[in-house]
Amino acid sequence: MSTPFITREMLRDRTLKVAALLCGVALTVLVVAVVGAVRVEAVAAAPTPVMIPDSALRFMAVEGGVDLAGAVALDLFADDRQAPLKRYKLPGEADDVPRVPAPPPVVLGTAIADDGGSFAICQLPGGASTVVRLGARIGEYLVVAIERGRVTFRNADGERLSVDATKPVP
Repeated sequence: MSTPFITREMLRDRTLKVAALLCGVALTVLVVAVVGAVRVEAVAAAPTPVMIPDSALRFMAVEGGVDLAGAVALDLFADDRQAPLKRYKLPGEADDVPRVPAPPPVVLGTAIADDGGSFAICQLPGGASTVVRLGARIGEYLVVAIERGRVTFRNADGERLSVDATKPVP
């Protein structure tokens, strides 16, 4: 006679009962997952795309024309490459207005001190006279150096301008 696969003593064992319960729960979870993966739900239709009018895709006419093929044919990293004579502007962008430099200040006199306390008396055309020291601004000019009878300024473009106090004002 053969022994049965499950005996009464095994059915009384608490560990076997817990193991059988866990196997049943695992099998239930497996069946629910497989059914959920296989089931196909209805998909809602996608919203219709927004149509862009043709007028938005048309470009404005470029004045003077652009040689696009010529620009592409040029080597971007060539050593002899230079900026074009006329700056590229976007369609509808205003032309460059040449900036008129401000009139230079008139130097009325200078005072030199050994301890760095030098100053100059300057005047903008049509303005009042002003005492300026090294690093001060008068109009759009920055005082760079003060020497005996001469003041050196730097304008907004970085160009230096030396004004002599001994020369008569025109």
